[in-house]
Amino acid sequence: MRSQALPGFVASYVFGQMEISRVRGMAERGLGRDFNLKDFHYEVLRQGEYPLGYLEEHIRAYIACKKNPDRDECKEF
Repeated sequence: MRSQALPGFVASYVFGQMEISRVRGMAERGLGRDFNLKDFHYEVLRQGEYPLGYLEEHIRAYIACKKNPDRDECKEF
């Protein structure tokens, strides 16, 4: 089993899962009826690998831009 070969693997996987769930909740509350799970998944995955600390920052920017797409910094969304 992979978890026996790499003891930190399970912990890091679970921590990542918890963080993604947390920012998903943040996006659902922030966007309300405008929340789209497919768009959220795209935003999580489109940056490739990056530190989890950046995930919240990116999703906060995504929420702000979904609410007000005319802002200059929202061109990427």
